[in-house]
Amino acid sequence: MTQKVIPAILTSDPEDLRAKLQLFKAESEWMHIDIMDGKFVSNVSVSVRDLLAPEGRGKDFRLEIHLMVQNPQAYLKDCLATRDPAKRDKDRGVGRIIVHQEATGDIRKALREMKAYGLEVGIALNPATPINVLALHANDVASVLIMGVTPGLQGQEFMPSVLEKIPAIKKDFPHLQIGVDGGVGEENISTIFQAGADYAVVGSKIFATQDPVEAFKKLEEML
Repeated sequence: MTQKVIPAILTSDPEDLRAKLQLFKAESEWMHIDIMDGKFVSNVSVSVRDLLAPEGRGKDFRLEIHLMVQNPQAYLKDCLATRDPAKRDKDRGVGRIIVHQEATGDIRKALREMKAYGLEVGIALNPATPINVLALHANDVASVLIMGVTPGLQGQEFMPSVLEKIPAIKKDFPHLQIGVDGGVGEENISTIFQAGADYAVVGSKIFATQDPVEAFKKLEEML
């Protein structure tokens, strides 16, 4: 599996979302979009619906949607609507949904509903969430997103201790693709990939620069 860097967008402004997607249209196949409802985390972001329609630009990318929300099932139809029916689920639009273990009282039911929609499903592990929860969901998920920060806010410092989860997951759940999200930048991206991550999600360390595309390319060159 080829290791890769995926740009991440966390914004509450639909125009900002579209501008950032346009900026990366020819630069990255994948984009990671953070969706927050103000309930699971304190902040509110754009919605999945803001990715719809031609001007939404959702179909320009393979999208990983990170649902930091309660009741993630309520977002499934909108996620499905971003996909091009002619290409089914193999190409553009939402292809992967990430949900949190703590997002709903019945996470197993939520994961199985997502699979029924033909979407790849991943589960996010907060810094304090142990990897043993994966034993309950190993047959229902294809990936795990290890959070290097407490979810919901950009610009936090990365917690290096979370990298200890990677070799343990690879040993016990070798079929899972492993991503790392939160506080990722030049100072730690090499360590993250050396630990065995399959991909790294990078937001503020790209978009806080004067040239986000150049910052993204520099991180890619560090692989």
